[in-house]
Amino acid sequence: RVSSLPGKAEAEALMRHDHFLELIRGKPMGFKPTGAGTSCPGAMADHPHVLVHADDVDVSVAFGAREREQDYSAKGIRLQCEESLKRLGTDVLDLFEAHNPRLGQLDRDDVLGTLENLRDEGKIRHTGTSLGPKIDPARQADEAVVSFQRGYKSVMIIYNLLEQYLGPTTFQAARENGGGVLVRVPHSSGLLEGNLTADTVFPKWDHRSHRPKEWLTDGLKKIDQLEFLTGSGSRTIGQAALKYILREPAVISTLPNI
Repeated sequence: RVSSLPGKAEAEALMRHDHFLELIRGKPMGFKPTGAGTSCPGAMADHPHVLVHADDVDVSVAFGAREREQDYSAKGIRLQCEESLKRLGTDVLDLFEAHNPRLGQLDRDDVLGTLENLRDEGKIRHTGTSLGPKIDPARQADEAVVSFQRGYKSVMIIYNLLEQYLGPTTFQAARENGGGVLVRVPHSSGLLEGNLTADTVFPKWDHRSHRPKEWLTDGLKKIDQLEFLTGSGSRTIGQAALKYILREPAVISTLPNI
């Protein structure tokens, strides 16, 4: 996820991104979310070569919302798609995801019509939705169901051993409508990576530094209750977290933070 305003951190991220592509090229995997809806949009204006001819990498671009700004107009959706194609140096986006949409936006004729036109023009292959953090889980569960019912092929949710609310409803809707689920934050913002302690201090640029201390201490108590998953020594808590998610047939991929 690379910012549209390149600085030192973004430049380093681009270097890691290029290296990552080299590592996975030729291997049966590869999923890169980028675009307006990510924490740092994929506006790689100074690096148009990044994904040129990366036929073995599936490219996902989020559209519609970034932070508190939203643009689900037909003109805005098309502009975001075409600008992403230009910045990424590719001809088609494998997955074009509505980021943090509300029910009314998911179901609007002009939104659905614009996405259908972009698909007919060969600029996108599939559409999906990416539902936000746990602000209103009941509403987000409804958004997941409507997404699949209205023909979006995938829904991305936050789901893991510690945060399970959206899972059952989303998985059931995916099975009933022939869709798939993408899971982000599979390690619950690091709690399930096995490297945090009660003394961990997050740097100021880390979003976890803004969370109350109880998030960490209470989370670690929950992790202690999962010791039975790792007690045999056959797996780490991070591996168990991924295995838990991937056991669900409706899940098509997870996006761990690397």
